[in-house]
Amino acid sequence: MLLMLFPFWGYIGIVTHFTGTMLYLSWVYSIGKTMHSLLPKQMRVNVSFFKLCYIVGIVNLLLLTVLFFFNKLNFDTMGNYLFMLVIPLILIQLYMFSFSARMLQSMIQSELVGLSDSLKAFFSIWFFPLGLWEIQAAVQSVLCKHDTTHKLS
Repeated sequence: MLLMLFPFWGYIGIVTHFTGTMLYLSWVYSIGKTMHSLLPKQMRVNVSFFKLCYIVGIVNLLLLTVLFFFNKLNFDTMGNYLFMLVIPLILIQLYMFSFSARMLQSMIQSELVGLSDSLKAFFSIWFFPLGLWEIQAAVQSVLCKHDTTHKLS
């Protein structure tokens, strides 16, 4: 009933979802990039694939938003788009979560850690609304120890 009264309501939902997901990916990217820049030079890992995943993820998200916005997705073509856009976006997000969690735990433990050592941070980033409080507090404590110019608020 409400959708009949407000035909643009679907577009507001699409734009809101795009904006929220873009902010979420940018937050994860900023955690990973900031923690990587704070690591000592001998502990740093290659960050170019992480940057590439961020750019491809944003472009992928933009393509999905445009397709939803212009109603190009229907049940006949949903499988193709799911395979080509949604599954890579999920894999990109999981890699970004793992990289950011590893960099955050590496800063907390002062040594380069693997994914198994940073699973708590990984799941806290993945379950965004619940893990936000723990991750942001850990980021703020690391930044307070090292430098106050990198504040992420």
